[in-house]
Amino acid sequence: MLILMSHGYPYDQFRSIWRRYMKSHPDIDCYFYCGNPTLTTEYRLDEDTLWIRVPDTLDYVFEKTIRAFRYFVATRPNTYRFLFRPNASCVVNLNAYYELCKTFPQEKFCSAVVVSYPQGNVSHFPSGSGFTLSFDIVNQFAKESGLKPIYLDDVSIGYYLQEWKIPITPAVRYSFEKRAYSSKETTDILSRNFHFRFRSEDRNWDIHAMKLIVDTIYGKK
Repeated sequence: MLILMSHGYPYDQFRSIWRRYMKSHPDIDCYFYCGNPTLTTEYRLDEDTLWIRVPDTLDYVFEKTIRAFRYFVATRPNTYRFLFRPNASCVVNLNAYYELCKTFPQEKFCSAVVVSYPQGNVSHFPSGSGFTLSFDIVNQFAKESGLKPIYLDDVSIGYYLQEWKIPITPAVRYSFEKRAYSSKETTDILSRNFHFRFRSEDRNWDIHAMKLIVDTIYGKK
């Protein structure tokens, strides 16, 4: 699992929430990846964070993502079957996701919330809040030369999937809103989803809600 991450508020808070559970499943490796243009080497892996020598800005997210793919393809060959790329403000039920992966085809497979984009050369793309790729596609992204961003990273991913004739299998994701949820409603939501997104206009609320959901799934620590 490669978690798109940045620096400062609210990313430092999101990172600390992820660290509460990201090592809890023995068969899922989780790493943050961040840009750092001051690196003296192209990459540096510090425990749970892959640093990449690229500006850590929105314009470079696609390049940062492809370079993260290249790092793990080169350093962990034949290790993984799937890659899940969530963004920072998500919570993932790792046990539920692992069980779901058992049902996925292991080649030419992408699963995500599908976003329509009827502009230019892209008709739809996998939502950047979280997409799964079978590792043959990760390998293809890593080995292709001359990949260029079309727009944002998820639109660009969608463009190349379309070029390679890789369909996107619709995935389930729940986006929490800034409102009150009953215990019964929350239990029902958690039972039907593995991927939870938090993107309100109030990042303090997102941070608080993420902590509560992690407490519910993994227990308080």
